[in-house]
Amino acid sequence: MVQARPWASTSGGRRWPAQVFYGCLVGVLLLPLIAVAEAPDLVSCDMASEMNGESVPGGSCQVSIVPAPDCAAGMYSLRLVFRLTEHRPNTWIDCMYEPTPALNLAAAAEWRLRIRAEQPAAYLMLKLVDLDNPGSNHSAVEAALSADGQPLPAGTWLDLPVKLPEEPARRDGITYAGFYVAASQEAIPLNQDLVFYVGQFAWQEPVRPAWPPPPLAAATGPSGVKSVFSGPLAAEGPWVCVSGKDNQTQHVAEFTDGWATFDADVEGWNEFLWSDPDRVRLEPNRTYRLSFSYEVLAPAEGGNGKDATFYSLVRSKANPVQSDVGWQRWNDPAGTSGQRTLTFTTLDPSQYYVIFGVRHCGRIRIGNVNLVEVAAEGGAR
Repeated sequence: MVQARPWASTSGGRRWPAQVFYGCLVGVLLLPLIAVAEAPDLVSCDMASEMNGESVPGGSCQVSIVPAPDCAAGMYSLRLVFRLTEHRPNTWIDCMYEPTPALNLAAAAEWRLRIRAEQPAAYLMLKLVDLDNPGSNHSAVEAALSADGQPLPAGTWLDLPVKLPEEPARRDGITYAGFYVAASQEAIPLNQDLVFYVGQFAWQEPVRPAWPPPPLAAATGPSGVKSVFSGPLAAEGPWVCVSGKDNQTQHVAEFTDGWATFDADVEGWNEFLWSDPDRVRLEPNRTYRLSFSYEVLAPAEGGNGKDATFYSLVRSKANPVQSDVGWQRWNDPAGTSGQRTLTFTTLDPSQYYVIFGVRHCGRIRIGNVNLVEVAAEGGAR
């Protein structure tokens, strides 16, 4: 392995040479009787399995898990393929992992990132976010990946040390981990696959609930599931149209013919529909399946060009954000209709409720909501 140093940042955007962080290690390395523990690997099989690429105006990123090149049999890597179609200002192309619950990296202040570029590259960025960090982005790390300040070489595996904040509280709740490129960089070639391999790990099959689920002891339906909610969305039902700080617009969703329709015309996080946790009861440490129909009346757009989306999630009033589960995002053209189904498992906190929202602007209808408890454990957290 080639030992390399990236540029590091723990100061909300200011970047300092990594030598500033690592110079103090020289004295330790001169003492042969002191064992230095090997930094743990940042990219695991679990993380790689949950990474998602995206396609935005200006380019795309595709992800896949493949055998790690030039490594022992049975070792795998996350393959990232970025492709820019135009140099576009204020546009970032992401491969992202948004864990729920948040990822705890408090075990070490330094982690190891194994990476291999298939072309010389000085533009791939690493970003980790913990909301306890200062700055508008709350970045624990936001760094351009390099080999001792030089572009990543082609065809060579590197071990890059990733230095996190010293305070465990600023790295124990990672809500975003990802790699991205800025489409505005003129040095990045257009219409060309830019390939990177990150991580070296043994493959582990992700835990998924069985389908069809086995019968529940208290099941009320013939298919072995226990109904939590099924029916039209209506003002007198157990669903709340959101107003206030969680909805940036000046209006709320409207119930019509069993559907909820919402027009988000202001940028920001616009939650528009909540289930009432006292009437749609989601118990701790139980597995549920949520399905619903949707129709896109106007696509999600706005923001910085990359994060506008329709979304849903399941949140606990007792421990919001940290115990979120069941995140899903989608963004289809106007006129698209379909059905989405997601299985999730609640954590220890109580008072879970379902959220539907629009990140930035867009118009959507939601209906045919069905929520059941299933016997299997696992699913999207």
